[in-house]
Amino acid sequence: MPITTSIPVQADVINPKLNLIALGNKGELIKSGNFQTIERKTSGDVRLIRERNGRLFIDFGRRFRTQEGADLFVILSVSEDLKNAPVPNETYFTVSPLLRLQGEQRYILPGDFNPDIYKSVAIWDRQNNVIYGAATLK
Repeated sequence: MPITTSIPVQADVINPKLNLIALGNKGELIKSGNFQTIERKTSGDVRLIRERNGRLFIDFGRRFRTQEGADLFVILSVSEDLKNAPVPNETYFTVSPLLRLQGEQRYILPGDFNPDIYKSVAIWDRQNNVIYGAATLK
């Protein structure tokens, strides 16, 4: 059965300075990865975290960096390798417009979101249909 998501769907966005998670007794690390450049220089780490209350977040670390783009979005994919994958397609989940080009940022995922099916997170320029960089989540 194919995985489908409407591309315009967005998750809520919060300020990481106002709602930090202390892992351990407050949450668990589900998956993590490091951004690799695909079309434009992108680097840093990303984590998928579940709080004790069940909320899921995508959390970019303080070393996250990417280059300026026309219309940048954070997306999730069922594919591990996004170098040759067509974008967008029905296997992608659009999380949110990118908040900043660098530093810590956090994106709340919907309550019914299933993290088990997604294998990577990417920075996508919607206007030019280009993946800037991606991280395989393990």
